[in-house]
Amino acid sequence: MKLLRSLLMMLILSCMNLSCGGNVLTSFGDRTTDDAILVDIKNYRNAGDYTSAISKFSELSAAATALQENQFLMANIYSESCGLDFLSMTEVLASASSSRLFPLVMGEMAGSTATGVSHCIDAETIMYSMDSSFTLSAGEYLFMTFLGLAKIGAILNLNADTDSDGSRDVGFDACDSVDFPDTYAQHVATAFTLLQTGLVGMAASGDSSGADAATIVSAACTALGSLGPSFDFCGETDSTNITGDKLKGVRSLVKEDNDIGIGDDGCSGDITTCNCP
Repeated sequence: MKLLRSLLMMLILSCMNLSCGGNVLTSFGDRTTDDAILVDIKNYRNAGDYTSAISKFSELSAAATALQENQFLMANIYSESCGLDFLSMTEVLASASSSRLFPLVMGEMAGSTATGVSHCIDAETIMYSMDSSFTLSAGEYLFMTFLGLAKIGAILNLNADTDSDGSRDVGFDACDSVDFPDTYAQHVATAFTLLQTGLVGMAASGDSSGADAATIVSAACTALGSLGPSFDFCGETDSTNITGDKLKGVRSLVKEDNDIGIGDDGCSGDITTCNCP
């Protein structure tokens, strides 16, 4: 529960840094300027028309598109199209009776679609690019943390909770590439790294709750090492690098039900007991 409390505290302390609001001003001049296009994008976003908002970004100039604030706006819109709702996610974390993250976020991301997951992937790509190109704010690192949770939840909901009742489907096997296709397992890995990167970034910004949570998440990576160093996928930002034992490590982290995973019909315990050999 310490991790959940830490994430909640981070949101309370940093939420005001996020670009959650819309621009209530309208432009009466040239509708092709970057400023006018951004107004349209924000209006589409506020109306929940994410398809139009995303499409409108292509009309921005290259210079405007490259701005950190606009990259962050684009990532936010992609994440909302994926299904990330900050307030709802916060309520889930605050009221959780379990400390296992994966079941919690799987339930929160009910009704996820393949298109939605692809938009979480798009948002993740933007945030990794921003992290390498800019100095991120505490709010941007916080967003990375919640995006990582949302992406993991969306993937697990799509594959392991097909009726969206908040519980793992009977018979789901995280070790099976039919039940849990490699591509989705690979993207759970990069989302986990995104979550960890966000937490570390919060800590570097002076948020001690971020440091506490980062330590707890890192413990999951340490647990992977108990299967052997080759199973540890933590730190990987490129999904194509998640192969062999690293891919088995992702599946094992999903399979166990002691620390973070969603469990398995035929096994209950930590990753040393429940894994994908």
